[in-house]
Amino acid sequence: MGRVEREPDAVRRTVRELVRNHRRWWEGTDRAAWFGDERVGRFLEDSSALLAAQGKFLAFRLEVAGQSIAWNVGAVDRGRYFEQFISFDREYTAYSPGVLLAILMARDLIDSGATEIELGPGINDRKRDLGGKPAVYDRLRGYRGWFRAIAALHASWEGRAA
Repeated sequence: MGRVEREPDAVRRTVRELVRNHRRWWEGTDRAAWFGDERVGRFLEDSSALLAAQGKFLAFRLEVAGQSIAWNVGAVDRGRYFEQFISFDREYTAYSPGVLLAILMARDLIDSGATEIELGPGINDRKRDLGGKPAVYDRLRGYRGWFRAIAALHASWEGRAA
């Protein structure tokens, strides 16, 4: 089940779970220090809760049998979601929990009126690691129906791919 947290305390808990999961799976690797020490964790929790209290931060979770297995957290402002961090429990890798959560997250964001989703920098890092070149994907804008077609036409007039 996908859940979206908007309340400060729930957002704080979700960020804490995400960081804990990250540390669990990346301990002993060069990625282990991405979140720094406990002070950084507290700062992330507090700043996320502060933004959530202003209606500017969302925390998404994917749960199986009441246990969180994937997380995606980020800021939201004027119809745009800025993904900050994503993590998933590596025990479930074969089932692509991060992808499933991303689909559920995008659906929720579109339903709530978001028109753009900015994916985090990890997407570009992974693409570079695989030999690809990062690109802007305007089609990820959350327009539906005729609005999507109009946005595509507008993008082509501006010389961008839709």
